Order: sequence, then structure tokens, then C-alpha cells
Amino acid sequence: MGRYDYSGGSPPVDAEVIGIIEDERVRSGTKLREFSSDDIIDRIIGLKQREGEARLSKGIAERAAYRW
Repeated sequence: MGRYDYSGGSPPVDAEVIGIIEDERVRSGTKLREFSSDDIIDRIIGLKQREGEARLSKGIAERAAYRW
């Protein structure tokens, strides 16, 4: 169960959730990392590109170009 509380204009930080995330990060050995806007854009574009390639290779799409 969850809820959204934007009564203050932005979502509040939930200390319990932050604790769960931090515990899992430490347990899994994941290192904290900063992402720039370019890093995020590159990852999104790469994901979309791979999805397009998969659709083409499976015959779901006929071509890469979009036409009306």
C-alpha cells in the first residue's frame, strides 16, 4: 500500500524508505554514483534504440523510420 503526499508542493522524503534502499545498496555491494543529465539521456536513448532493434529483428516492425 502506498500514498502520495504533495501537499507541501513536492513529495516528502520518507526516512524508512531511504533506510530500506540504503540497506539493500550495502547488502548488494552497489556503489553510490552520480549521474549527469547527459548520462541519463544516453541511457534512455540507448534503451529505446535496443528496443527498436529488437522489434525489427523479431519482425514486429517493418522499418526503423516512422511514417503516418
